[in-house]
Amino acid sequence: MADDSKTTRSFLKKQLERNGYVVETAEHGQMALECMKVKTYDIVFLDLEMPIMNGFSCSAAFREWERKTNREKRQPICVLSMHTGQKEKEMCAEVGADFFEAKPAKIPGLIKIAELCVKLQN
Repeated sequence: MADDSKTTRSFLKKQLERNGYVVETAEHGQMALECMKVKTYDIVFLDLEMPIMNGFSCSAAFREWERKTNREKRQPICVLSMHTGQKEKEMCAEVGADFFEAKPAKIPGLIKIAELCVKLQN
């Protein structure tokens, strides 16, 4: 889970952990990118607007890295954003995000996405 808001990271981490998930957090996209390069997660939730590297850039860079390294498993990515227009959704799809959820994030929706990703990977 990558979000520049400490409050958002803390809230979502607690909620996901209450539902049985182990959660790692990152403060920005560059940190998330480095984490994804060394570990495959059930799902990665990325905020769109973060300093240093935003969710668009992080997703695009990671998908490029996946292609270059021929990674065995595709990393599921869900982008979280307050900007919910068609343009943002299309841009997320173009950079390889698998899911798009509006902020403030609804926990049942995030759990549903996580459950789907776990099911698809097994």
